Amino acid sequence: MLIHLIFIVSDVIAQQYTFQDDDVVVENGIITSCSYDFELKNIIIPQTLDGQTVTGFAGGWSGGFNNKGIA
Repeated sequence: MLIHLIFIVSDVIAQQYTFQDDDVVVENGIITSCSYDFELKNIIIPQTLDGQTVTGFAGGWSGGFNNKGIA
C-alpha cells in the first residue's frame, strides 16, 4: 500500500517523486521532518520508511509539509 499525493498542474500529471529514507526523519511511525526540496510536487510516500510503518505526520499534514507548495 502506498499513500499517494497527486497534484495535477494544467490538467497534466507532473513527474512524481517517491520519498526515500534519507528524505525524512521517522519516529514511532510519525514523519517528524522532511529534507526533500519539493522540486517535484507529485509525492509518493511509501508505507514503510526507515524501517517503520508510516502512520502520520508530526503536527498533522500542515506540520510536516507546510510552506512546501503542495497543499
